[in-house]
Amino acid sequence: MTKLPIYTLIYSLILLVGCSSSQYKDPMDNVIVDTAGVDLNKYYADLAECKAFAKKVDVRDQTTRGVVGGVIVGSVVGAIIGNSDDAKRGGGAAGVLGGIEANAEARKEQNKVMRNCLVGRGYSVLN
Repeated sequence: MTKLPIYTLIYSLILLVGCSSSQYKDPMDNVIVDTAGVDLNKYYADLAECKAFAKKVDVRDQTTRGVVGGVIVGSVVGAIIGNSDDAKRGGGAAGVLGGIEANAEARKEQNKVMRNCLVGRGYSVLN
């Protein structure tokens, strides 16, 4: 009976890491630039270059590190507090939470790189 939650947890972790590289919603598209009086051809070229810089932030790697770090910490705490089942549950829960937090931080970092790049090129970023 305890195998079902463990398999569910493993599948959830795999799904989380898989979604970390998804192109479904690009956080870099959240940057709003005032394009009044701007040469749009130059803007789109600069936008593409800034996106390339922002994509150097490895979201998948940071998410995976967050999952692994969470599993380690959660397992240790679970083992200290209880038995091996508590360690498994604690590790799994902390892994999911660590992955979610690391993914959000990596995406924020991408957005920051994108904004800084555009501001550095003279654009007025509104958000």
